[in-house]
Amino acid sequence: MTSSKEVVLEYVVPTLGAVTAVLMFLASMPAVLRARKSGELGELNLIPYPAIVANCVGWVAYAMVVANGFVLGPNAIGLVLGLLYIFACAGLAPQRTLDAMGAVTVLFTVVLVSAGAVGTFRHLDHAALRLLWGYTSNAILLCYYAAPMSTLYHVLCERRADSLSLPLCAMNALNGALWLAYGLAIHDPFLWVPNGVGMIIALVLLAAILVFWRNRGVATPTPEPDIESDTKSGASTPVQGSQADLTTAAVTVTPSRSPPQRKHVAELPEAI
Repeated sequence: MTSSKEVVLEYVVPTLGAVTAVLMFLASMPAVLRARKSGELGELNLIPYPAIVANCVGWVAYAMVVANGFVLGPNAIGLVLGLLYIFACAGLAPQRTLDAMGAVTVLFTVVLVSAGAVGTFRHLDHAALRLLWGYTSNAILLCYYAAPMSTLYHVLCERRADSLSLPLCAMNALNGALWLAYGLAIHDPFLWVPNGVGMIIALVLLAAILVFWRNRGVATPTPEPDIESDTKSGASTPVQGSQADLTTAAVTVTPSRSPPQRKHVAELPEAI
């Protein structure tokens, strides 16, 4: 008789994981629709979508080998949505982005076709096919994880987390935790290992958001030009705002100067 714990871990948890995964795939839909409406990509980055498609293809193949509908369903939907996003916005992308997308597509196509050829012409049995597509899917997924690690590097360098979405990172962590639990329940390392890694990455990103939360929306400070050194070297300083504003600023930042020097600085905007 199936216990309630087994029911939860082997049916409820993967169902929730499948729903969460589909919601994550749908998260890009508003940005894609905005891009289509405005005719501009804006902040939408299309380069990860070929990797998403390849990742979903690998997991669809693995799900078919192991006959797991919980894995097949969300990845089939993700495959369709990934292709939809690409074809919907490819016409808006600059040539540089298209070249990068083409390179990613060719790379993963070679990997997937090679795996399929090995499985077909080597006449692998069921266990060997499971290993083949399990390792292939995990390898593609680890490549896909390079994107958030790159984002984390920039966040740490800039000490700002504006590029990270708190809801999306939280959903990633939840999704990883659900599939981690399911993979452990059915003793499938090809499920729990990569999703455990994904959960850890999502938690690290969440920690970065919380640590740098105060810096959200704050522009990175840039050093102000030294008016005195520019004047001595003969360099001109671009005028922004009114002359009165520049005069006040110049006098304010040099309170220790003698009156003749202060007068010279105050007259600087008129001389530019």
